[in-house]
Amino acid sequence: KKATTFQRYQPLAWMWGDEQSVIGRITVFDYDFSPAALREFRQWLARQYGTLAALNREWNTAYRTWDEVVPLTGTEAREQRNFAPWADHRAFMEYSYAEFYATLIRTVREVSPNCLTGLSGTQAPTAYNGCDWTRFMQLFTYMQPYYYQGQENMMPAFNPSMPKANWSTGYGGTDGSKVSTWQCFLSGSLGTSYFALRSFFNPDLTYTQSAQAATAVTEPMRHGLGKLWSGLTPDFDPIAVLYSQRSLQGAYLLNREWWHSHQAWFDALHDLGYRPQFVSTTQLESGEMVPERYKLLILPLTVAVSATQAIQIERFVKAGGTVVADLHGGVFDGHCRLAEPGQLDALFGIRHSGFNQPGPAGEVRFAANAGMGIDLTALSSTTVLPEGNIRLAGGQALGAIDGVPYAVLGKVGAGRTCYLNLEMPKYSGLRKEAGGDFYRGIVARLAAWAGLTPAMVVTPETLRFQIYRQREGQNLYVGYVRPTEKDAAWRLALGRRAHVYDGLAGKYLGEVDSVASGPDSAGRVADLFALLPYRVTSVLVAASAAAAQPGERVRFDLAIQAAGGAPGRHAVRVSVLQPDGTESSVYTGNVALPGGKGSFELPFALNDPEGAWTLNVRDAATGVQGAATVVLKKR
Repeated sequence: KKATTFQRYQPLAWMWGDEQSVIGRITVFDYDFSPAALREFRQWLARQYGTLAALNREWNTAYRTWDEVVPLTGTEAREQRNFAPWADHRAFMEYSYAEFYATLIRTVREVSPNCLTGLSGTQAPTAYNGCDWTRFMQLFTYMQPYYYQGQENMMPAFNPSMPKANWSTGYGGTDGSKVSTWQCFLSGSLGTSYFALRSFFNPDLTYTQSAQAATAVTEPMRHGLGKLWSGLTPDFDPIAVLYSQRSLQGAYLLNREWWHSHQAWFDALHDLGYRPQFVSTTQLESGEMVPERYKLLILPLTVAVSATQAIQIERFVKAGGTVVADLHGGVFDGHCRLAEPGQLDALFGIRHSGFNQPGPAGEVRFAANAGMGIDLTALSSTTVLPEGNIRLAGGQALGAIDGVPYAVLGKVGAGRTCYLNLEMPKYSGLRKEAGGDFYRGIVARLAAWAGLTPAMVVTPETLRFQIYRQREGQNLYVGYVRPTEKDAAWRLALGRRAHVYDGLAGKYLGEVDSVASGPDSAGRVADLFALLPYRVTSVLVAASAAAAQPGERVRFDLAIQAAGGAPGRHAVRVSVLQPDGTESSVYTGNVALPGGKGSFELPFALNDPEGAWTLNVRDAATGVQGAATVVLKKR
């Protein structure tokens, strides 16, 4: 009924709610145990297991009929150390939550078949809130997200083309909003969501300081860079970080936060100049994890591993890939049943026994092992090993504290494995401290061990950057948010020689392999560079007619001219000036130029003023401009 009512207004999208989840932001609790929900749960279990006998084996139960099946609460599961009946219920609630939205989407599309649907104020996944982003990113078609606890890495990985407008402006602090807006733009957002109307306008309807800041920071994005950046392909390194919803549940059983681990790996790899990406367990199970596509697979607190996933991980290693786990790897099976030995123990050359036993404290020093091809001897730290219940079973440890091994290396087929048993999740809080150097040093050497080198490197290395790369053919575009150190100066080694342009200044920097940057008096918070195999010399603008009459349309052919190669994809800002020299906001816009070519149509209104109309066309990446004029005359 509502869809029919609102369809006449052609809504841009249907947003199903703000900051929604299964339990909201309250203390976790187990539900739904209603008769209708339990009936659906049992049917779902039957599809998952096939037979009641299979479920009884996994759950360690003796149910005689499906109607007897009841899940455990989290408290009961911990008390009985029987986790599958709880974890399966959490997985069902995630399925049920997604199906709720799927029903809404099917209903509204009966009236509006092409409408966008999505969420606002998105919630990071937890064991209880029902948010499974591998499901959501295939279900929804637009998003107004929050980016926290790794959502900025999840969404682009699982649906890079989804239009997003992040909540990044209107929260008071203009400096923070500027940084957040640029981070969201560089990670693929097409716009920004502003909170809220009362912080956008003053009582006299003038813009607030926050609104003025948002207008200023988005100007280059609205003037062509958005059209350019959004049409490019993210340029990831061959590094996969596994997204495992079941491990998220299992981490809760271990009294840990799964996001701490994956965020630490992303932070460390970003700080080293790499651009990793999430892969889902579905992708893993389907066989996408191959060395031709990825060189390194990170298992961040991947505590739950199904038999199929374990087989695919082993195949990846045997084919030449490198796999690294930080802690508690594979201690549960795919339904969070405790696995003894662990699901990945044989692969890593270790043996788990017991459950969640903390390790000893002491100094971590790495022994030399020339045969394994990795040298960690320069690194050391004092810490507590996270797992005290592992022993060697074929792997080669680079060290041990009170007999508990860490940094266990192995060779399997053509590939390599490393089981750290170190508190990698601590890295994000130590990035600028000595403890951070320890963990970052480990990650740097593991990446090199896997045959990787950073595409780009920042010096001095004490600065922390996340470098975003977008690509179209041989054209590479690079952006980052500037470091928080206001007086810092740095150099970015580009890894290649190219014709480099400062995209924000519209300035040609030469045919170089590095760029220098530093303090900016204008308060610039980000840099964006175009690395092209050719130099842009001009923008040709050719009008289909020298003169036109009111009501007629004039076509302008646009073409990037270049020396040293054929142009790739560009985007231009077309500024339409009226005879009095003022810009027409109605006609002005941005145009994509695939292959460096495109067109722009100027549809004169019947009441447009007579005289010479000028098109100023500026290439968004290089700042190179062109122009043309058409005279409007009445009959």
